[in-house]
Amino acid sequence: MADLIKISIFILLVSLSAIMMMLFQEQHSMVFAAAGLACVAAFVITATSHFAEDIFNFLAIFKRKFYKHTISNPMQNNFVSGDIWTKFIDDNIIPGIIFNNNLDIKAKNKTFAELLLKYGLDEHAEKLSDIFSCDLKNFIGTVDKGGADHLTGDATLKNSNNSPFVFFSFQIGENNGSKLYLAQFVDNSEKTELKEKFIQAQKMQAIGQLAGGVAHDFNNLLTAIIGFCDLLLTKHLPGDPSFLDIMQIKQNANRAANLVRQLLAFSRKQTMQMDVLQLNEVLAEIANLIRRLIGENIKLNINFDRDLWDVKADKSQLDQVLINLAVNARDAMENVRSGGAELNINCENIEIVSPRDVKFKYTNGSGTDDITPGKYLKISVSDNGSGISPQNIKKIFEPFFTTKEIGHGTGLGLATVTGIVQQTGGFIYVSSQQGEGTEFLIFIKKHEKSASDVKQIEEKKEKAKDLTGTGNILIVEDEDAVRMFSARALKNKGYNILEAFNGENGLEVVEKFGGDKIDLIISDVVMPGISGPEFVEEVIKKHPTIKVVFVSGYGEDAFYQKYGLERKFNFLAKPYSLNQLAEKVKEILG
Repeated sequence: MADLIKISIFILLVSLSAIMMMLFQEQHSMVFAAAGLACVAAFVITATSHFAEDIFNFLAIFKRKFYKHTISNPMQNNFVSGDIWTKFIDDNIIPGIIFNNNLDIKAKNKTFAELLLKYGLDEHAEKLSDIFSCDLKNFIGTVDKGGADHLTGDATLKNSNNSPFVFFSFQIGENNGSKLYLAQFVDNSEKTELKEKFIQAQKMQAIGQLAGGVAHDFNNLLTAIIGFCDLLLTKHLPGDPSFLDIMQIKQNANRAANLVRQLLAFSRKQTMQMDVLQLNEVLAEIANLIRRLIGENIKLNINFDRDLWDVKADKSQLDQVLINLAVNARDAMENVRSGGAELNINCENIEIVSPRDVKFKYTNGSGTDDITPGKYLKISVSDNGSGISPQNIKKIFEPFFTTKEIGHGTGLGLATVTGIVQQTGGFIYVSSQQGEGTEFLIFIKKHEKSASDVKQIEEKKEKAKDLTGTGNILIVEDEDAVRMFSARALKNKGYNILEAFNGENGLEVVEKFGGDKIDLIISDVVMPGISGPEFVEEVIKKHPTIKVVFVSGYGEDAFYQKYGLERKFNFLAKPYSLNQLAEKVKEILG
């Protein structure tokens, strides 16, 4: 089908060419005919999938069929400086120039000048070597030797490491002993940017899957460590010689759990406790902590609008975002003279009409999707530190990338920030100038309060202090240590515990004990053989009223994303403590 379309386009162009040549017999009129054909071809070919290839072919035909009649002697035909140039080149939508074999620019159209301004280059440059860093002389040498009818290649700008242009060039004549060439350029930057985003997205997905898997396994281990510490603490009270040792173990396990949460935040699989927040209250609460973290030598300025919109986010995760950015800013300002370092945190309501409002100055932190139009709360975190080099600006959000010395940074700080912001449904951008400072922008969508939000706030109550209870609970867990701790913890609270080491064993226990007698199932999600959700689905076919709690080293959001929201299951994220487990069971069974 695609080939048929291309053949049809070709026939259309040839027909138009024949008609124009019959209508315009004079030499100069031939150029006007060619100009008309060029406009038609540019419009049609732009819509085809093989854009560059068709342009190449078109330009080659254009040279052979028209230039040999009109520009065998360009200066005689007034091509370079006269009306024909103005009509053909200057009104052309494709950026174009005429240059000689010394790379002197003889003429250029308005579109090419606009392109130079877009990339911060001198629109009045007189030599191609002032604009491009690639070896153009080598290219035109190929044409002179007859090695190619026309030439194509990538043009690299002087002030850039990438090649945003694809150019097409061929000889059109001579002037005062110098050969003249026509070159036209296609801005390929958007295609290159899309390709880079795709590669980056694939890399981040792979690393995210690895981080999520590692975090899942670590959470199983930490659940057992923290759980058995809690069991020991029921027997070794404060004053006991072993109490402080046990507390040290538990505290370090909790620190490890926080590190695992960073991995899950980066892979966007951690559990988010979403609440309706007012950012002015969040900033007021965290301001003192940030002041302690950055030290007395850095001045902290916090400003926000009086009537900030509400947002829905996880408060602890949002705190983590602000802390990470503040710590990065502190490290960037270590060489700023005493009293001159400033950290500014500003919040304001903003309505985004177009992504260009942000993209013009800032680099997208996600590397994938640009911000969508809508109402947002904008958080700006800026410093006047050392800044970030252009080579590193697109790498700073990658996991394990750091410019700090070995032992002074994990490279997870900004990757964690990005994961949290994106899981919240927000966007992050950065702008930096070396020696002047850096600014991070975070956009979180405005949240419209619903009746359920108001009800949730009003119904928040204190968790039950009496965590004892009765009932038959089946624990299905393939990790022996986790299953052993959970069973002992709930037995101590008065429950009758049944145990199964995987899904198949769980079905056997249900069949043997009787599903109608089981009040609650606590099941791991990922297990060898039958998974937790598959096991539960088999059970509720016969016992649809049975209550279920899923536990997992992955987050709740990742669980629902994979297994759906059709049935409202309860969820408890690993690692959990003795009290968290008992509170969840008490909440369900009463």
